[in-house]
Amino acid sequence: MLRTFGWNNVFCATMGPDTCALISPQTRSALIVVSKRMLDFPYHLRYELLEFVVFMLAARNRNLVSLHSACIALNGRGLLLLGDRGAGKSTTGLACLIDGFEFVAEDGIVVCPTTLLTSGLSSFLHLRADSLHFFQALKPLRGILKSPTIVRRSGVEKIELDMRRTGIRLARSSVKIRAVAFLSAANTGKSSLVTPLSPKRSRAELNKTQPYASGLPGWQSFARRISSVPAYAVLRGNRPQDVVAALRRILA
Repeated sequence: MLRTFGWNNVFCATMGPDTCALISPQTRSALIVVSKRMLDFPYHLRYELLEFVVFMLAARNRNLVSLHSACIALNGRGLLLLGDRGAGKSTTGLACLIDGFEFVAEDGIVVCPTTLLTSGLSSFLHLRADSLHFFQALKPLRGILKSPTIVRRSGVEKIELDMRRTGIRLARSSVKIRAVAFLSAANTGKSSLVTPLSPKRSRAELNKTQPYASGLPGWQSFARRISSVPAYAVLRGNRPQDVVAALRRILA
């Protein structure tokens, strides 16, 4: 588990007694020390330590807000995908990408609070094995079964798909958030999967899903700005394609 603390504008993140990172936003630099034992866990080093350092430096130096969120785009219009664990962010995101959306990032993004320009690490997407039946027949992703499986510290196993080798369109520059979708794991028999949210409800949902980001210096500015963006509650539906069509209409 990653633990952090700071003093005199220097932050320390540790993973056990012999692996850590010292981060100095003031000098725009970091020192990372990795034990030989932790080299056997490259996924945890990248996902928990290296990406944490990158996002912290971006947040502190450029006054950006880092979110635990996915982001996709259509014709340069960004769509923020938020939701609790198991809500289907990765499955929904991949279904959208197969349908022609662009991939910004799956598990973490940085946002400029004043402009809502967003970017992230568009290299990997993590998919639960029980979601594979939606995608196995698709030619661009037939190699998905050969992708490595990683185990997160929560114990959840996921397939790590290298998006650079799938033919999926990767966002080459920052995109502006034009809409926010709060995904729910609940299924529905209703005719509509999408419910518009008021700015007040949207902000409450945002605070609930982003406990870390809400403590960052630019959060209040970001929260005010994002409240003016259309937000929706989106239910899972019976097929990812149904949600894709709904999200496409939102961005249209």
